[in-house]
Order: sequence, then C-alpha cells, then structure tokens
Amino acid sequence: MSSKYIKVMEEIKLQLADGSLDAGSKLPSVRQLSEYFSCSKNTVIKAYEELEKEHLIYSVPKSGFFVVF
Repeated sequence: MSSKYIKVMEEIKLQLADGSLDAGSKLPSVRQLSEYFSCSKNTVIKAYEELEKEHLIYSVPKSGFFVVF
C-alpha cells in the first residue's frame, strides 16, 4: 500500500493538472487537508514538503502554501 502522503500529493497534482488550482492560488490548510484525508497533520506537511522539492508549490511562513506561478 502506498503511503498516505503520496495520495495527498497525487490529489494536489491532479488539481494542478485539471486547472482547479491556479498559479498563485492558496492551498488548503494543513488542518483542512488532514481532516479531508483522515490523516495526521504530519502526513500533509510531508506531502507539501515533497511538492515544494518538486517546485510545484511554495510556503509563506504563517500564511500557508501556494501554487508556484
């Protein structure tokens, strides 16, 4: 079974691909996503960190995560 954080990443990548997430748009909060996927906040944070490494999103301290332009 694949890790939960990979499922979170794949869902975000799908939304990027189908245009439901635009460049510069704010991603759901870690808490919202952890509730949506029924997983821990750490799982969502790991997914967001991996997406950051792939330069698909970026974080703004105390503001959240955003889609790269």
